[in-house]
Amino acid sequence: MESYKKTIVFDLDDVLVKGGFLSIANEVFGENKTEEEIKSYFVEDNYKNIREKREIYLDAIATRNVYENAVFVEGARDIVKKYSEDKRFEVFIKSASVIREREELSGKLFSDKYELILRSFPFVEPDNIIFTGNVSILNPDFYIDDRLENLEKSRAKYKFLFTAPHNRRLTEEEISMNHVVRVDSHKQIDRIISIIKLFSV
Repeated sequence: MESYKKTIVFDLDDVLVKGGFLSIANEVFGENKTEEEIKSYFVEDNYKNIREKREIYLDAIATRNVYENAVFVEGARDIVKKYSEDKRFEVFIKSASVIREREELSGKLFSDKYELILRSFPFVEPDNIIFTGNVSILNPDFYIDDRLENLEKSRAKYKFLFTAPHNRRLTEEEISMNHVVRVDSHKQIDRIISIIKLFSV
């Protein structure tokens, strides 16, 4: 009889890869913002001339490859590979892919995300790629996301908020009251999972 595998869900954007949306936003809005200047979850909300160019930005992310200039978060590929190859675990990559107010054009974003994951994380089974914004369906053992709201809605046993510029202002009280733990790196996630694994044998 096959033993139960612990499940791990990694969010894609700002957990495994970063910078793609910011690169396009800087181009469209004519600024040169850094990651540390991004205080709101939706990148476009961080620019002064959003009313003037918001529609142009939405068109851009719907028609261009957002991941053309994206980079990997440090340690992301290593941790996904490690747990994908560990027969005691099953790894999933999740991402929301519908563009607000451009639902009919969101297919390209789905395709670009899928191709990125297949190319960059070949050790993850294609069947384990999840495209959804409705995280209430998620019921893994471990769930890592950069958005507190997503973690709150999920039914994961262990919830990790991956630090990103837009969530730095959240207090530990706000985070911990929902049984979420903040993590600053993939090495830290690895250490925590390893400890939990030791005590759950």
